[in-house]
Amino acid sequence: MLLTAQGGTGTLDRLRRMRRIFTTAWQTTDKLKAGAKNPRFTHEEMNGLLSSWGNGILDLMNLDVTVVGTPEKSTPHIFVGNHISYLDIPLLMAKAPVVFVAKKQIGQWPIFGTACRNMGVAFVDRDAKDSRGAVAYAVAKTIRDRKQSVVLFPSGTTCIDERKHWRWGAFKIAQLYGIPIQPFRLRFTPLRTAAYIDDDTFAPHLWRLMREKRIETYLEFHPPVMVTDPEQDCDKWYHWSRAALIP
Repeated sequence: MLLTAQGGTGTLDRLRRMRRIFTTAWQTTDKLKAGAKNPRFTHEEMNGLLSSWGNGILDLMNLDVTVVGTPEKSTPHIFVGNHISYLDIPLLMAKAPVVFVAKKQIGQWPIFGTACRNMGVAFVDRDAKDSRGAVAYAVAKTIRDRKQSVVLFPSGTTCIDERKHWRWGAFKIAQLYGIPIQPFRLRFTPLRTAAYIDDDTFAPHLWRLMREKRIETYLEFHPPVMVTDPEQDCDKWYHWSRAALIP
């Protein structure tokens, strides 16, 4: 690997890894497209592709991941946790068999947007009048029809401090349909470097991110639980997840 005097990765190395990121995304997309047309393409094969894609991206981005706890894989459910960066997507895909409900703007991003559209991510217009109903429908359909676990970020956007309280719609959906939730919490070091917030734009942020020799990543899964009171449970797991960001 080429290194600059400052210790970050060199320009040539970053260009090579950027090319591999594009290549990996397109290869995975092609395999998923082909699988969708094949009646013998199994649920396990799809999850294997998602996991392989996620792990490949983590390696190319120099993420050193520590996982605590075990993601539930036997039954489909809803994962809920804090949201820091677009890195959360390949990270969770690598470590748990999941798809996402995300704001529609992500679908237009280069690399991740194209890959996510072909990986079953459900995009929702959060500004639409019935955005909550659209999310509930997308989640229920994915879990019931496709038997696939879903990740929801109750914060609604990326942030590094989680000061704004979570929306409790995900917990209401879980209670309404009798779906277990599995809380998770994550953090990155250096945090601001990995975070995608404020006025960040994708390509410049990705280029800066790839200068890092190593990004320490912590992901913790709590055992699955049933929701009994959406508002109170939301508050409980909001504070639990936020605690990961407190030094």
